[in-house]
Parts: sequence; structure tokens; C-alpha cells
Amino acid sequence: MALWPVILIPPVVWGIKKIYDLLSEDDSSPSLPPPPSYPSLPIRGHFTEDCILVMGRTGAGKSSLINMLKEKDVLPTGDIGSTTRYLEGVSVDLGLRTMTFVDSPGIGEALTDSDYCNGIKDWFSRNSSRVRCLLLVLQADAKAHADDKRLADALQAISRKPLIIALNQVDKIKPVRAEFACECWEEEQKRSSLKSRNVKEKINEVARQFALPADNGLIAPVVAETGFRFNRAGLVQKIIDESGPR
Repeated sequence: MALWPVILIPPVVWGIKKIYDLLSEDDSSPSLPPPPSYPSLPIRGHFTEDCILVMGRTGAGKSSLINMLKEKDVLPTGDIGSTTRYLEGVSVDLGLRTMTFVDSPGIGEALTDSDYCNGIKDWFSRNSSRVRCLLLVLQADAKAHADDKRLADALQAISRKPLIIALNQVDKIKPVRAEFACECWEEEQKRSSLKSRNVKEKINEVARQFALPADNGLIAPVVAETGFRFNRAGLVQKIIDESGPR
């Protein structure tokens, strides 16, 4: 008795089923790609229900600014490259109020930009109820801030929050060697020196780039470096005012 019909039956049945499955597929309903996944950034430090999300480009001085507000060097800083790889909460006493400043990785790094931005947006979307305001740190000697605005706009689209801009490193605005006479910007600008006039011009330019009124008072010039605390009091007051009641 020939065995070849018995051997061929299983492949033939499989082939018929495969053809039936293909013909049964509904071409009018193509499969959709899975939704994007934005993994959260690692988190460490101290967090409360009163948070200030600090963001900005690599080298803008976010960690230095938090150290200045804390009046203590609690976050590492570096002159070359970003030193922040986490969302790190730092508790800071502002008068009678204690708030958590959330340091974030610097945007703009070629290999990590999209990951960091997505991680920041992911954390904010899940914690927006505890974020009192956004604190965007810009370098005073940078001419364009498109990446910063894109991130700020993306966060505002998730949940509308007050935006404070800390214009950092204003000591680098020309004339570079000219020093500020005092640590208070309100008093310094009354001197009407060339440096203070140039700082005002930079504030107006930032307001234009972010489509803000030039006199809205939410762009604070500061110098946040070890040994410096220019306009710390002015920035602290803006943060308290914009954070709302406890």
C-alpha cells in the first residue's frame, strides 16, 4: 500500500487553512500602530505637594539656581556637559513656606533630547496637580530659545501653570567686566548703567520670543553661581506670588 497520500494530507490541510485565513482578513480595518510609550525619568530626592518644576537647556544653570535658592550647594554642577540625569526633588525654605524644586535634565543634548523631554512631560502629566508653577532657566547670553519655548508650550498644553523665566548669568551681558552695584535688580536698574540697560533689552527680547508682555514682571534676571546671589530675593518673591495659597 502506497504511503504518499497519508504523508501529504497534513501539509495540504495546513495550506487550505492558511489560504482561508488570508481570504477571511478584513482589509478595510488595518491594524493600528501601538501608542507611543514615554518611560519616566528616574526620580530621587524629596517631594511634597508644593512643587516647582525647573527646566531649561543643558548649561543654563538649573542646578546652580536651586543651590542659590537653597543657599547651600546640594546639587552637583559642572562646566562641561550636563550633570543631571534624574528628576530630583530638593526642599527649599522660602520665607514661611517650604517648597520642592524639581531639577530636571537639560534639554538640547543630541543623544538624549527626545528621551528627556518625553520623560519630563510624562512626569508632569501625572503630577501636575502638585506643581504650583514652572520655572524656566535661560542663559542670558544665548540668542535663541526655541527648544525652551517648545517644551514650555508642551507642558502648558497638558496643564496651564504660571511660567516664571529666570534669566541666568546676566553678569555675562556686555559690558562683561562691569559689576552690579547691589544684589537687588529693582535697585540696580535705577542706576541706568549701560549694563542694566542691556539687561533690560535682553528681558524685552525674551518677552518677545515667548510672546509675553515686556512688563509682566515674570522674567527675573539672576546670577546663580557659587559666591553669587544676584536678585535672589526678587526671584523668591515672584515664586511665592505665582505659587498661590498653600
